[in-house]
Amino acid sequence: MGSKFRLMFLFAGFALCSALLIFRAFQLQVVPSKNVERLAQKQLKKTIEIVGRRGAIRDRRGRDLAVSVNTSSIYVNPHLVKNIHSASKQLAQITGMPQGKIAQKIKAARRRKFIWLDRQLDHAQLQRLKAIDLKNMDGVGVLPEYRRDYPNSSMAAQVLGYVSIDAKGLAGLEYYYDERMSGSKKTLEVQRDAKGRPIFSHLDQIRLDDMRGDDLNLTIDAALQSRVEQSLEMAVQKHEADSALAIVMNPKTGEILSLAHFPTFDPNKAGNYSLFSRRNRSVTDPVEPGSVLKPFVVATAIDKKIVTPRSRISGGGGKIKIGRKTITESDKKHYFQTMTIRDLIRHSSNVGTVNLQRKMGFEAIAERFLKLGFKEGTGIDLPAESRGIFHIPSKKQELERATISYGHGIALTPMQIVRAWSVFGNDGYLVTPKIIKGPTEEPAKERIFSSSTVNQMVSMLEDVVAEGGTGVEASVDGYKVAGKTGTSLKLSETGGYQSGAYWSAFAGLFPSRNPEIVVYVAVDNPRKEGKYAGSVAAPLFSDIAKAYLGVGLSRLSPVREIASKESTKPSSTRVADNVGQAYASIQKKLMPQLEGLSLTQALRLLEQESMKVEVESVGRIVEDQIPEAGSLLKDTQRVLLKLKD
Repeated sequence: MGSKFRLMFLFAGFALCSALLIFRAFQLQVVPSKNVERLAQKQLKKTIEIVGRRGAIRDRRGRDLAVSVNTSSIYVNPHLVKNIHSASKQLAQITGMPQGKIAQKIKAARRRKFIWLDRQLDHAQLQRLKAIDLKNMDGVGVLPEYRRDYPNSSMAAQVLGYVSIDAKGLAGLEYYYDERMSGSKKTLEVQRDAKGRPIFSHLDQIRLDDMRGDDLNLTIDAALQSRVEQSLEMAVQKHEADSALAIVMNPKTGEILSLAHFPTFDPNKAGNYSLFSRRNRSVTDPVEPGSVLKPFVVATAIDKKIVTPRSRISGGGGKIKIGRKTITESDKKHYFQTMTIRDLIRHSSNVGTVNLQRKMGFEAIAERFLKLGFKEGTGIDLPAESRGIFHIPSKKQELERATISYGHGIALTPMQIVRAWSVFGNDGYLVTPKIIKGPTEEPAKERIFSSSTVNQMVSMLEDVVAEGGTGVEASVDGYKVAGKTGTSLKLSETGGYQSGAYWSAFAGLFPSRNPEIVVYVAVDNPRKEGKYAGSVAAPLFSDIAKAYLGVGLSRLSPVREIASKESTKPSSTRVADNVGQAYASIQKKLMPQLEGLSLTQALRLLEQESMKVEVESVGRIVEDQIPEAGSLLKDTQRVLLKLKD
């Protein structure tokens, strides 16, 4: 009786428990419950914050320079990893990390629920990931991410910059336009698998791609950039220099076609390189420009009618003493008692420039330098741009005024220098450099020099590249080139100058008339095969001009230009006769016959009488003139020339 009762009691208890379980199951599965629903959502779904794809950076022809590619990252929940040895062994096969290092990392974070093991796997790692099934590995999961990729490796690296592991811009355009290129952030709800790991569907990936940031389209041309960087590398190696840089700009629009440095770095592995290699020195590092600054002093004097290209200035026998300091020429071949302004530019005379500055007054030079932007940034869309160093010395600081006139005692960034030089290629107007391709509206202009002054300066700067000039090695067969050499002592980081260390530079226009590009090149501390700009920087300019012709950007045709030049040879005697007759007319105080002469020839003829020359159109040959040939020359005669190609 007793055992039968106990059995019935147990059976009744079992039946009651079963009924309760069935009731509870019915309640949970059939009867709606907000608490149960919240619990299910927590277990089956996960809410996470993700960032969309970062915008791409492309060159002027749409070629990719920086893109964000799909990848995956491996994370670990150390709290759930049951077999650390087995898990670390398999993860080592995927990531390439040492097994012991992985095991140690998991053990150290044993109480945590999430750590990144390896972020943004590369292609090889992703392939190994496919071969290993992570579904059965407790506490290990994969999340989709984007990896910033620079497909051209080091090309234009200082311009592009680089990003952090979390795709935050750290330098260059990546930093300057970080907010614009960053993908938008959103909170997404994704499914979990049986082990609580988030599952991303194809639809989730599409949603990520839809959250992308804006693209950047640059003015830079990748083909030209590559050629310029190769030329810089060869120059550095040839001259055993510390570094080199170059800027190629359209002087009429301000578009930067190439901004290159050597040494450079790979932004895919930016952390492996020095800060020097990563810095965009064209906008961050002011340097003494040296003699590339002299044309602006001469242009100011011509613009103010103080001198003409044929005016003579004292050369002091190659020396001038100011206080206790004696300023000399860099080459004893250029020790002149007097010289024309044209020869001052051709031979790059320091003494002549100082005397011209004294004749004109430093205030006039300072006023033009400020207009050229020598105390402010250029406005280009790049971070950390320096304003340069230009302090206007007082009247008592005569030595400082003298040295600034020939490019020492003042420091400008390469970008400031190339912008200033754009006035000689843009009819005297100053433009703002730009590196982001935008609307084609006419850029804002500020006139710095008159058209007449610019034409006279270009004529003189052509002499620099002609036989006997300091920049003859900048010449390009079949074309006229105008430019100026500049050699300056390299500044020391501790103050003063570095003994025997030079900054060799060249600035120029190509072609000289109606130029398509203005170029500034500089080689830092050349130690071998020359140190002066004429033998170091000038040939580099020539290489870059030829590269520009070869990448399909130019409207010029080398073959057509050379053929045109050769076709004029049979008539060279006739041209010489015309020039001779024109000189004879001037001697008789009659307006010469200029039609058929080149603009350079016409300007040289008219310089003798200090005539004011205005050019009505673009071209190389004089088609028409006012006043007409044979009319009497008058004082302060105004001459209008119409040109043709």
